[in-house]
Amino acid sequence: MKKLVLFFTVMLLSPALFSQEYKLSFAGKGSSTTVGSVVVENLTQNKSITITGSEILHLAATITGVNNVDAESDKLVVSPNPIVDEGLVTFYAKNEGLVSVELSESSGRLVFRKNYYLYPGMNSLKISELGKGIFIVNINSKTYSYSGKMVSLKKGNVSVSFPVVESLGSNSSTGQSLKSVSTEKYLIFKKGDVLKITGTSGDYSTVVGDSPTEDKTITFNFIPCVDGDGNNYPIVQIGNQVWMGENLRASKLNDGTEIPNITKDSEWGALTTPGYCWANNDAANKSPYGGLYNWFAVNTGKLAPKGWHVPTDKEWTDLIVFLGGDPLGFGGWVVCKLQETGNEHRELYSFNSFNATNETGFSMVPNGIRSGESGTTGWFLGFRSYANLWTTTNGGNYPESEIAYCRYVQNDIMSMVSNKKNGMAVRCIKD
Repeated sequence: MKKLVLFFTVMLLSPALFSQEYKLSFAGKGSSTTVGSVVVENLTQNKSITITGSEILHLAATITGVNNVDAESDKLVVSPNPIVDEGLVTFYAKNEGLVSVELSESSGRLVFRKNYYLYPGMNSLKISELGKGIFIVNINSKTYSYSGKMVSLKKGNVSVSFPVVESLGSNSSTGQSLKSVSTEKYLIFKKGDVLKITGTSGDYSTVVGDSPTEDKTITFNFIPCVDGDGNNYPIVQIGNQVWMGENLRASKLNDGTEIPNITKDSEWGALTTPGYCWANNDAANKSPYGGLYNWFAVNTGKLAPKGWHVPTDKEWTDLIVFLGGDPLGFGGWVVCKLQETGNEHRELYSFNSFNATNETGFSMVPNGIRSGESGTTGWFLGFRSYANLWTTTNGGNYPESEIAYCRYVQNDIMSMVSNKKNGMAVRCIKD
């Protein structure tokens, strides 16, 4: 009776298990067509996985029995589990020799047995034509053994085909290479979850924000973004704009000229030439907060990587409008799409900590400001609580020698003017 209850419980759950499953594959274009690695972060579930660019990512609401297997593992892994049409049994062959593969019904009746000659390494056995029920898989050799349970939801007979379709690091008993298939990895996903997907190819890195509703290929547009120090930045496309995916952390202009690193408060407030510092004068804050630059560094026209520039106030406005916001920047829900999730890089209860989705992959963090104003010159304000980012736009009716536009970001992303001596972060945009 207990077995029947378990079986029918699995059957009742099966629509939920498979109603939100999608498969993602990956491709590259632009400066590279090869995808080396992919980091997929489920920002809603706070789960992540790193895979190779040739692997397929299987998004599933519930994952049972799917784990990574390595050379030290004594596990047999069935994926997916439950299976519908076919599945893989993966295990590590510890040495060369004959291996017996057996498949039995939960009652103990043997439905399949076959011997394979395997070499040491990862091996995957493909299961197909499996009838409905609960099955036990046993892998036995002279020196090791594995056992695992699988559930099949497909209607039909109990005819089982168990050919080896992939064996990493080994050959078949005929001496011929086994057919290679794309390896699947799994990540928890429910409909509406937001993914931040970062593809890397050598020095290139591209971020894509997505909430899949179907099987699809994610194509990364790899574009060079290298500052005067040689730092490489991920890029993210939002609408027709291509932005840096991180704050600038250059200590040199793009022609190699050093930017003075000013640590003394009195010297900071006296500057009318380019200068920068790290938040709280601590180089540990270089990433992800970036440098804090005065506007004189911005105004050189050489602060951004070659082929990029510091945005105008209008370009920030265009970004906000594309995301559905007000031309003036009002509407706090819009900024949530740009802000990093979680509280690793910000104070609790600040910077929209409970509402951020980062669905664009922009990953904005609260860098704060370094004051250049009289009375507070050199002070670091708002670090880990709010962000200030420069534009290249002068202050309009305000005295142009003193004021320029910036973006203030906390529960909104407002356009405002600020003293050019203040130190702010910089996020660049492609020419």
